[in-house]
Amino acid sequence: MPGGAGSGADWRERQAGGGRLFFALWPPPELARRLGAAAVALGRRLGGRAVAAGNIHLTLVFAGRVTAEVGERVAAAGEGLQLPPFELHLDEGFVWPRSRVAGLACSQPPPQVCQLAGELAARLSALGLQMDRRPFAPHVTLLRGGRWLNAQPGSPGEPLAWGVIAGLPCRWAVCDFVLVASQTLPAGACYTTLRRYPLAVHDSRRR
Repeated sequence: MPGGAGSGADWRERQAGGGRLFFALWPPPELARRLGAAAVALGRRLGGRAVAAGNIHLTLVFAGRVTAEVGERVAAAGEGLQLPPFELHLDEGFVWPRSRVAGLACSQPPPQVCQLAGELAARLSALGLQMDRRPFAPHVTLLRGGRWLNAQPGSPGEPLAWGVIAGLPCRWAVCDFVLVASQTLPAGACYTTLRRYPLAVHDSRRR
């Protein structure tokens, strides 16, 4: 998990370092280690740069680079969502030559993850932020670069055989999501957690 969760002045200090904001699902440590090992194994097979275990995540929606004032509104946009915890089944490998990435996806994404991403995008759009108009395709990037980059630009993603990614597919029990700041440094991407939002079932009996 990148950095540490913060709130109030603490997270504003973290954001002061700059970077782009985005909402994401971040795997728990044990799953992150498993995915990190899979990334290394995949890199040995295909070449390229394996994503570090601590950086592996599933992006829900990008807010982009914003001012501190707008950043506070972005953070508030993640509050109050009434969605229950859910499970992701990472059962499909992919290669996207045009994006120069390979990784894992869900053959049948649970409706909750699409609902979560859609609600967050709607809230950010209401703040006046420009959202990606492409359909949401939940995926986890494990590898960047590799021999398969010689594929024709724009060609569709190629499926990966599970023999290439040992120990997978796997299941991911999702109980929260996070707001993260991303910076690109000479050594690579650096992520800082700004806030964590637990998923919870709405109880209509509560008043």
